[in-house]
Amino acid sequence: MMKFDISRMLRMLWFFVFVASFSLIFIYKYFNFNIDATFYKLLITFITGYIPFTLCYKFIPQHLQQEILVINACIVTLIVSIIIPFANHFFLFFIPVLSLLVQCRTCFYILNTVVLFFFVTFESHNFVTVIIEFSVFICFIILVRYVGEIIFTSIQRNFHFKKMIDALIFAIETKDRYTRGHSLRVAEYAIILGEYYIFLGGKVDLEKLKISALLHDVGKVYIPDNILTKNGPLTISEYSTIKHHPKYGADIIKGFDYSEDIISDILHHHERYDGKGYPDGLVGEDIPINSRILAIVDTFDALTSNRSYRNAFSKEEAKKIILDNFGTQFDPNLRRSFEFAYPVLAENKSSYDLKTFVEEII
Repeated sequence: MMKFDISRMLRMLWFFVFVASFSLIFIYKYFNFNIDATFYKLLITFITGYIPFTLCYKFIPQHLQQEILVINACIVTLIVSIIIPFANHFFLFFIPVLSLLVQCRTCFYILNTVVLFFFVTFESHNFVTVIIEFSVFICFIILVRYVGEIIFTSIQRNFHFKKMIDALIFAIETKDRYTRGHSLRVAEYAIILGEYYIFLGGKVDLEKLKISALLHDVGKVYIPDNILTKNGPLTISEYSTIKHHPKYGADIIKGFDYSEDIISDILHHHERYDGKGYPDGLVGEDIPINSRILAIVDTFDALTSNRSYRNAFSKEEAKKIILDNFGTQFDPNLRRSFEFAYPVLAENKSSYDLKTFVEEII
């Protein structure tokens, strides 16, 4: 999908509006033409249409800025098409949108070339009006095509991302039968805890949290099988090796065009609130909020699952261990969220255990 610098695009837009406005005023004055109301309507439409986006685009998530700018431009163009005289052309603006449904570039351009022919053949009282509306319609076709590309590319990209995530999870979990389903469970638990955190007044991006949770252990593909599946405690050297998996995971994800937030979440999901975690020993709220949430649910699933070196703890035992470690290993600000979320987490864990039991019988 084509990307552009939003800040640069807005500077170009306002430069164009400034130059075009003063040029038209100069031409009108030079040839002693009267400036009609349409000019002022167009100028006000552009100013009021783009100023809100210009003032607040930095507060919009970066991956949405491009789409929102294009949609904003489409809305402004439609308003302009209504303002300009020659309103009997208005129905033609629906054709480019409908032609997108064909999902064929050739058909799109052929159909809209025919529509452009109607623009130039309709009877007009004013040649300048025809040129203006013709130009507006050309811009609208380009914008609609661009929006279509964004929509269809995003759908395709999301599909491939999902397949890639599934492949990476499969690669992780085939290395160790004891952790099979771990990534999916952690993702589900993370969303549950994240929702309660939001309910209690916190702020977290659930979509990014889910992706980070699904991929948090992807770096384990670089960890030797004899360490991952070892029966018994790890040696200092083996533990040092396994501590590299967050860094490996972040390096892998960097190659898949994920946001810096997700990369950071994966890199820091084993940090501790007291600064004794790894890989960077971050302290307190220097740790990304998603990583702090992942640390809790990752531990909950690890404690309540069988491992090669121990049997699973009960859900109540896991709850007590986690509650005892708020303020040291875990963020104390997430304690209430965990207490609210625990009954749901426990219920979901029970359903997973039942499903696994049935599958083993079958």
